[in-house]
Amino acid sequence: MGGRMYGAFWIGMKQMLRRSIKIDGELTTDIDGKGMHVQLLYRQANREMPPGDPYVYSDPKERKVAKKAMLLMMNTKCEMSPERGRDAVIATFKKSFKQDFETKLGGDKKRLLEVIQSLEHHHMGIRDSFYRPNWGALQRTEGMIMLKIMEEGMRDGIVILPVHDGCLCQRQHKDRVMQYFAEMKIEAAVNPKHERELGIEETRRLVEAYQDYVAANE
Repeated sequence: MGGRMYGAFWIGMKQMLRRSIKIDGELTTDIDGKGMHVQLLYRQANREMPPGDPYVYSDPKERKVAKKAMLLMMNTKCEMSPERGRDAVIATFKKSFKQDFETKLGGDKKRLLEVIQSLEHHHMGIRDSFYRPNWGALQRTEGMIMLKIMEEGMRDGIVILPVHDGCLCQRQHKDRVMQYFAEMKIEAAVNPKHERELGIEETRRLVEAYQDYVAANE
């Protein structure tokens, strides 16, 4: 799969359900590499990534759409001109993220094009890397980074469960694991939702997610 670590049962869980995972009886912290593939492209270009969330260029409400569009912009089937690349991203977005296209963009291709062009402008430093088949190489590099972080944890006696471009670890070790990311020159952050106490409604959804997971894996 290009080097990404798929297959572990906790990766297939809903994020809500992963919040209940414990290691040796201790609740875990969720540490996430911030836009890992975006970071890797900036590293490849020997440029600094703009500060803040890489998928928020102006309107935070468009983050979900921007993130999915950006993922497509970083990987097309072949190298394309910006004009052809934008058309390919729009076509793929409409097909693969139909619900977001209809509900968040009102089915408006022009609005999606505006998001794409805003991302291009925000990420001028890696614009030459857009509309190319980057995915396999990025996943392999990401996988090697996560393997290195896990190996560092093993040396320190820390259990680290990879979750794509992030990981789970015992809360008592979160500062040390954050250091591993920093040593690999990857900007990471702790997911605050993962550590917050669950409310009644969230607890209900967690129980439902657990029941769905058990039923799907019986």
